[in-house]
Amino acid sequence: MTQQQNPQNLQNQQTFPHSQPYDQSQHPYGRGQQPFVQAPQVPLRGTTDPRDMSLPLYTATFWQAIARFFRGYFKFSGRASIREFWWAQLGILIANAVLWLLMLPLYLNVLLYFVDAIFDYESYYDPYHSTSAEYFFAFLALFFTPKFLIMGFISSLFGIALLLPTLALSWRRLQDANFHGAFSLLKFIPGGDLAVLIMAALPAKPEGQRFDKLPAGGGSQHPAPNTPSPSYPAPGYVGPQPTPQPPAAPQYMQPPVQQDPPQQQ
Repeated sequence: MTQQQNPQNLQNQQTFPHSQPYDQSQHPYGRGQQPFVQAPQVPLRGTTDPRDMSLPLYTATFWQAIARFFRGYFKFSGRASIREFWWAQLGILIANAVLWLLMLPLYLNVLLYFVDAIFDYESYYDPYHSTSAEYFFAFLALFFTPKFLIMGFISSLFGIALLLPTLALSWRRLQDANFHGAFSLLKFIPGGDLAVLIMAALPAKPEGQRFDKLPAGGGSQHPAPNTPSPSYPAPGYVGPQPTPQPPAAPQYMQPPVQQDPPQQQ
């Protein structure tokens, strides 16, 4: 005996000939799609050779940073790592402290002469006394002693000699943080030195590689060791593409089953 079909199902097949149940040939929600894939990372490009000035040295030690500081005396192109910058700043601070300690006795002599001139009460009450004038000329003469002149010349020469390499290092450090190096000129205006230090304390960014000027051989390009790669997508990356799915097979409407009329006995 032929199986009878539900008239409601037959009507649905006629109205929607290509419709299918949810769990048969169609993919449920989320199936058949490519899972989330993290964008490819751009590693920080650095050098492992302390003598290579074309790329930053992310593993610089104190003495390597000092050597690169003077080696890049006139170098305003390229980048400098954060270790190079802060090790060099520490070296400059130590050198200034040593120079200040050497000149401390002279500073104390000047201070003592100045204090004695202030507390010269006798000359204050006696305008005809010449003690104040003697102190004043002795105070001026102290600045023209050979020892003081030599130490002052050394101090001025030290500051002038470190001005250009310090500016060049700040220039390269800002470019490693993806700032233009010209921002380092802010240190010549009041309060700008603090802004330069804040920018120099920021971590390196792969976008800063646009400031690199590699030699003809390309330099010793190596990923920065022990440096996590920030989550920056590679240039031109547009994200994961969905996997194409084959089209579903068309479903054709089945003709209605003709039922035989009941036979009369």
